Amino acid sequence: MFLFDSETLIVTLVNFFTGIFTGFAIFGFLGYLAWTMGTTVDHVVQSGIDALPCSSSSSSSSSSSSSSSSSSMMM
Repeated sequence: MFLFDSETLIVTLVNFFTGIFTGFAIFGFLGYLAWTMGTTVDHVVQSGIDALPCSSSSSSSSSSSSSSSSSSMMM
């Protein structure tokens, strides 16, 4: 009678609306972060975690030292 299963339609719609909601949440957060920093979203995305206002210089230096040690371990 139906061309598709009702469970298939439910899963498809839940997947669609979850993606829309997640997009609003992520880009809303990035937009708010860019607004509080007085910059653009492109700059926030390119600068990464080090651009967050709550990140301190000690945490960024420890993360850079741990990344250098992990890169030397990979060689």
